[in-house]
Amino acid sequence: AGVVEYRGENFERSYGLRPTYVEVLFEVKVFLRGHRRELVGSLQRWIHDIREALTVNNLNSGALAADKPVSLVDVDEGRVAVRGELATVSASVRLRYREST
Repeated sequence: AGVVEYRGENFERSYGLRPTYVEVLFEVKVFLRGHRRELVGSLQRWIHDIREALTVNNLNSGALAADKPVSLVDVDEGRVAVRGELATVSASVRLRYREST
């Protein structure tokens, strides 16, 4: 199971006729069950899978790309939290897109 949490946006000031850019902040979380020792490999794979899935090319597909093309994806940090048999893999993600004119 997993969730993508919206954290907010930073807006660039518009000067002239150039389209403005917006930076959107997300937190991506994946939840796994099992014992810590058994999960180590899975936790590492999930962090790398999140990072590899969130690329400019992957996000610039479909209808959303035509309206809000992504120009930057920054996965700041991958973190792991384990409580009992529930582990959470999370990553802070910053996307930069251009607003349509």
